Amino acid sequence: MTDKKSRVRQVIVTVNGPGEISSWLYPFAEALKKKAPHFRVCAAMLPSVFRSGTEVEVLKSLAEIDAVSSVKETSRLIYRGELPGGFLRDVPGFVFHFGGEPFLSKRLASRLRYPLLFYGEDIPFLPSRYERIFLSTENKGPVSRKWGNNIMEVGNLMVDAARLRCPRRAAPEPGSLTIGLFPGSRFYQVRQLLPFFLQLARLVEPSLKSTFKSVNWLAARAEYITMDILKEAAANEEGRVLASDSGELNEATGALISPQGIEIKICGPETVMSRADMVITIPGTNTAELAVLGVPMLVLLPFQQAESYPMPGLAGHLHRIPLIGKYIKLFLLWLFWRKVKYVAYPNRKEKREIVPEVVGRITPEIVVDRLLEFLKKPFKPLGKELQAAMGSPGAAARLVDEVLEFLQNEG
Repeated sequence: MTDKKSRVRQVIVTVNGPGEISSWLYPFAEALKKKAPHFRVCAAMLPSVFRSGTEVEVLKSLAEIDAVSSVKETSRLIYRGELPGGFLRDVPGFVFHFGGEPFLSKRLASRLRYPLLFYGEDIPFLPSRYERIFLSTENKGPVSRKWGNNIMEVGNLMVDAARLRCPRRAAPEPGSLTIGLFPGSRFYQVRQLLPFFLQLARLVEPSLKSTFKSVNWLAARAEYITMDILKEAAANEEGRVLASDSGELNEATGALISPQGIEIKICGPETVMSRADMVITIPGTNTAELAVLGVPMLVLLPFQQAESYPMPGLAGHLHRIPLIGKYIKLFLLWLFWRKVKYVAYPNRKEKREIVPEVVGRITPEIVVDRLLEFLKKPFKPLGKELQAAMGSPGAAARLVDEVLEFLQNEG
């Protein structure tokens, strides 16, 4: 009988922010544990200006993750060979690059003498550094279509992630309207958008109540945002650049309440996805998950104080240069965004506007007009169109099957 310890295998997945964790790592780890429970899944955080700062705590809360290393611990492993707690040495396995700087993932794989695999939307730079490359391109057949020896498409893990988080949607209540709000998964986003949403709700409610017998507001609290952050964002006016109202967080009821009596209930993202008739959100992986579930959405991208937006590398710090730094960074942002036609994931995927976008120096009044216009359209056909654009589930199972086959062939 094979000794149980000798069967242990290890996969170290590199991630660098909320998107990869929620939409890619979670469904992959869940599918791997079902198919091959003898695998230990270890998450290694890599540096990123887009981190929320609470990723390690979120990763530790996931039952499918056996061990987690912070950015510092991952760096010590890469450069000094110091193994983080829970990571195993001299155990067969591989490194799977989901996010972060590819060079660091390669160094990590070399340190452990593991093969390096990749999952993403596009073929990465220097594909030869990876033993296998898996793409999220929609798979139309029962078997992954292959290009060459090491590149194949397996499907979009975001589809599986959305269905895991929200297995079913609640039926709409006749005569009522429930609007979901997604203020982001990082503090700098929540600080601006939560007060902005409070003012938006105050301005639009009179028009909505003339059409609907009841109007309900739900705000999604990302796993990376604490209730204390929400409380501070709603009450502290310092540093706001968007038009806004303040509010107080009633911790007993879990609702944000403005002085004008506007009430926004704070819920988990899965609750908002299941109950909202439509959603107002910013760009991100949540636009993909909402599309998978067929949730109509209005997507906002404000450009106020754009020079302070995080950017990778040295570009993220240009605005600190006296006098000219702000303008250099704004110019780089302009160069980037002039090439981007759509910001919502389903729009980018289909290369057309399925859901409306409001981009630029937005105000609550502008969003009110777009929202009222949007509500005139039938949601059911739009929901089906969004689901069709995102494709079918099953990417996680296909990816796990391909990975296990690769490892078996490697011996």
